[in-house]
Amino acid sequence: MEIRQKAPDRGQLRIYLGAAPGVGKTYAMLDEGNRRLRRGADVVIGCLDTHGRPGTQGQIGSLDFVHTARSTGTSDPDTFDIEATLLRAPAAVLIDDLASPDSAGSMTCRWHHLDELLDAGIDVVTTLNITDIDSLRDVSASITGTRNAQTVPDEVVRGADQIELVDMSPEALRRRLAHGNIFPADQINAELGHYFQPSTLAALRELALLWVADRVEESRFSDFTPTLDTVDSGRSAPVVRDRIVVVVSGLPGGETVIRRASQLALKARTEIIGVRVVHGNLPSDQSDLALEEQRQSLRDIGASYHEVVGVSVADSVVGFAQSHNATQLVIGKSASPSRALVSNDRVVAQIVNRSTGFDVHVVSVDGGHHEVKLEKFSTNRDHSPRRRLATLTIGAALLMLISIVQLALNNRPSLSTTLLIFLGVCVLMAAFGGILVGSVLAVAAIGIANYYFVAPVHTWRVANVENVVDLAVFLSVTTTVSVLTNRANQRSLEARRARAETEALARTTAILGAEHSPLAGLISHIRSTFNFDSVAILEGEASVWRCTEHDGEPVPSAPNLTGSWPLDTRGTVMLVVTGGVLDVESRRVLGVFADQVRVALAARQLQQVAAQADAIAQADALRTALLRAVSHDLRTPLSSIKASVSSLLSTDVNWSDEDRLEFLGTIDSQTDRLNRLVGDLLDMSRLQGGALTIRIVPTALDEVIGSALASIAPVNVPLTMDIHDDLPFVAADPVLLERALANIISNAIQWTPPDHAVRVTAGSVGQTVQILVQDRGPGIPHHARQLVFEPFQRLNDQRSTGGVGLGLALSKGFVTAMHGTLHVDDTPGGGCTMVIELPSVTIDLPTTAEPVASIT
Repeated sequence: MEIRQKAPDRGQLRIYLGAAPGVGKTYAMLDEGNRRLRRGADVVIGCLDTHGRPGTQGQIGSLDFVHTARSTGTSDPDTFDIEATLLRAPAAVLIDDLASPDSAGSMTCRWHHLDELLDAGIDVVTTLNITDIDSLRDVSASITGTRNAQTVPDEVVRGADQIELVDMSPEALRRRLAHGNIFPADQINAELGHYFQPSTLAALRELALLWVADRVEESRFSDFTPTLDTVDSGRSAPVVRDRIVVVVSGLPGGETVIRRASQLALKARTEIIGVRVVHGNLPSDQSDLALEEQRQSLRDIGASYHEVVGVSVADSVVGFAQSHNATQLVIGKSASPSRALVSNDRVVAQIVNRSTGFDVHVVSVDGGHHEVKLEKFSTNRDHSPRRRLATLTIGAALLMLISIVQLALNNRPSLSTTLLIFLGVCVLMAAFGGILVGSVLAVAAIGIANYYFVAPVHTWRVANVENVVDLAVFLSVTTTVSVLTNRANQRSLEARRARAETEALARTTAILGAEHSPLAGLISHIRSTFNFDSVAILEGEASVWRCTEHDGEPVPSAPNLTGSWPLDTRGTVMLVVTGGVLDVESRRVLGVFADQVRVALAARQLQQVAAQADAIAQADALRTALLRAVSHDLRTPLSSIKASVSSLLSTDVNWSDEDRLEFLGTIDSQTDRLNRLVGDLLDMSRLQGGALTIRIVPTALDEVIGSALASIAPVNVPLTMDIHDDLPFVAADPVLLERALANIISNAIQWTPPDHAVRVTAGSVGQTVQILVQDRGPGIPHHARQLVFEPFQRLNDQRSTGGVGLGLALSKGFVTAMHGTLHVDDTPGGGCTMVIELPSVTIDLPTTAEPVASIT
């Protein structure tokens, strides 16, 4: 079904869209119906479900239902009569929940009848949740954990004449839920409880706002087609939201530019448009394969791709960005001018200068992070023998080749020209081979020039004094330039080395400051910087050493003479490196790295001391609370037992059989109470000490909940249980889960008035199962919701519950040990809801006994 083009007498479709139930969509729809009715229009209600909300019920006012003369608003919400509506032929019909079926079990949904109603000239006013839009089914399912069975196609929703977003903040919506203004408490199950979590509501609200913003964008451009005139004049539709244009080049490095644009779009939550300029001066190294890969990258991130033909790259890019109302333009430029991803620096400058109305981001494809290898920036002043020999050989060959070419010419060049040419060769070779190579070649050049180009030729004599001066000046200039060139090379080498050292040390500082435990990062950084085979920290003495941290292979087993640095004053902790040859400068830098490792070791020791102090403080707090509990809560049942036993042993009074039974009953009940208190204390000590052993197996919730209810003493508060038949098993320890549920249910019973019920429900939410225990007590303030899970905390409880405040703390510990969560929420209409969330059996978890770590 699709919404056809608007005919003159065709009705209009108006949709009230909301992010979640309870935001006021139905109320707004009824309010509009009443406004139209007051203006004299014939308005009827096609279908409506007030969910028992008094405010919505009262909003019906004078509106009639299509199938009755006057309804009380209690009609079946799952029934919509299209024939009765067409026969009545009102001016407007109100249809609640457009995505729902016509009636229970029907395969036809209400949106299927829109064309019939609109073609009959009937206006339709309806409501819809953002989760009911078909294209958003997957994303809404990932947010809420449930997938809607019925949805409305996008073309139906986008074809509406008016869409109005009914918005409400998550906090306000949760207050309405807590006050019972959306659903009564007996309708809240696990799915609805998860649906109304603050994070879920915030995500749905954002989804609704973005979808409506997209539709506003579509409507603005539905009648706007860019032309050459609009591009040249710079006229375009006004910009409301961000739009990013990325220039696609097809050159190496273009993937980096696209990824950077994708990051910007992700942060701005906006769209990307790719553009490639086709002109006659494309770089010769452009690859069709690379271009296709970049097109695929654009498709992968959901971006569109366009090609424009133009003489000027800058004009074409700027014109395209303006015509598409771009707010940001991303271009790439390589460090090499010949491989600039747009064209060259001049084109980038032209784009920046001509950009109006949008920002320009220039991305350097060579600016990524690279590990600096210090060993390749050697500061040795003497070149290797092989390099000197090779440079000397090439220089001598060049001198001989130049001489042969000059002798072969009919007009022999002057001595000054020859010496200038020889000077260039000597200086060039000195730059690569060092001063010694330059000096040797200078002497060889003087000999060749004297023998072949100085009269008398083919002799070693010099007839003209000027030639002697020329040769002497040549030798001095060559030597001087060679020395200066060598010094410049050394300074450049030292500067590169210093820069590499600074960058490497700066990264160590960043590692120390950014990571909670930086030792492993420092060891890895040292190994990659110096290109070692392995780096390790060894602790021990004499011949007994153990490795506490390492990176690379093989792991050294003991310190060595050339690659070891002490990390403490006694030499019992050593930094050991293998697989590298270090010069003096490298050893100096590595010594600085060792100082950083000492800092990291000291920080780790401080963390261990702090952790021990924290553990001692917690143990001390637990011991203090335990003493208080023993001095008060444990003494109470002992006092009752002692009094009853003393009375029975007394010979001064002749007790009746009823009195004896009463004393024995007191002893029995107080003994049970004392046994529970001692058991709770032992369980808490096991949790605090990490000595509790659990066994996680697939567990049926209905059996565990039933056992938990059976273990609770008879009470005068009604209990209701609502467990889905198709509920999956959970990964849990049945015994611990039963005890946790028994504690939580007992706590709910203690706070629920006798005229209300404690409700236990469970349902599947995504890959987890949630158990809700709802009471109707005064509730728990937000600031105290974490405090109730602390040991020996009873808040302002003045009731004689017979406990020491460990029930919820134990339940929290048991649930956490089973890889689940326990948190507090509101009960609609007043009260507290404890929510246990456990993974279903589809999640792989260990099924063998395992000790549980310390839980605080």
